[in-house]
Amino acid sequence: MRRFVKRILIFTSSCILIYVVSVIYIGLISNNGLGKNFVFPIGNYGHSMLRLNEVKTHSRVDILILGSSHAYRGFDPRIFKKHQFDIFNLGLSSETPIQSYYLLKKYYSQLQPKIVIQEIYPLLLENDGTENNSFLLANEPIDMPLTKLAFNNFNLQNLNAWIYGAFRTILHLNDQIELPEKFGEDTYIAGGYSQKDEVPLDTSKTLIAREYIPLKEQLVALDSIQQFCKSKSCSLYFVITPVTSVEKHHILNWSRIIQQIEDIHFVHDFSRLPVLHDTLHFYDSDHLNQKGVEIFNPILINEIFHQRN
Repeated sequence: MRRFVKRILIFTSSCILIYVVSVIYIGLISNNGLGKNFVFPIGNYGHSMLRLNEVKTHSRVDILILGSSHAYRGFDPRIFKKHQFDIFNLGLSSETPIQSYYLLKKYYSQLQPKIVIQEIYPLLLENDGTENNSFLLANEPIDMPLTKLAFNNFNLQNLNAWIYGAFRTILHLNDQIELPEKFGEDTYIAGGYSQKDEVPLDTSKTLIAREYIPLKEQLVALDSIQQFCKSKSCSLYFVITPVTSVEKHHILNWSRIIQQIEDIHFVHDFSRLPVLHDTLHFYDSDHLNQKGVEIFNPILINEIFHQRN
């Protein structure tokens, strides 16, 4: 019996070792992973690594921005600076409230913001956060809080990204990457912002009208963000950035989702501003172009300023 158990342990250990080595090998030869179960978006996609590298050396700010690509493409630090606000934008692609809460806890003591703006994209509330975990695991050093975040939502994609991310962390491989500020149509602006080149509206995205059901875990994360900010006497604003009319109308239960969020905290819903036009101020159905950002940001700032005074 003892010999049988020993053989089982040796076999299991061998399988684990072979699996880990295989994941690392695939990561090394494929760079960004391979297939849906191994996604590792390292480097400049959405300027994730530049943003996460910059925040580690950043000093105190007035406003911390959290959220998805609508955050890092929708809040321009240069515009806020003109209104006497220093901000840092910690938005990441497909960032859900679960990851926002992780980032808030990790960087709050360093940045000491007086205001936190949590951008909310209603569609992402039914997302379990796996996609954004991949961005964090690929572009942040693996530590215990990030490990806990990844394994709280255990699946093969998170496991593979964690294995390869831990390997890169141990060998400091990400330290060797030189990142250009210009990547495709995007330019990185200090403070966490990605500015899109002037491009025509992309209408290729297929939108199927349906209802979206927020996950309980995402609503709990929003409540945790609120409780955290309250404990720090930090003002919190839930914000929905502008989208095109087509984008908003395909979410059949938009009002119901907003009500669910407002059961936690008031929402500033800027999804449809009359001064913004689909063909002039957006580069796709749910992201503002630079012209749109330059209209939206002062409107947002004035509303926040008015309410704080």
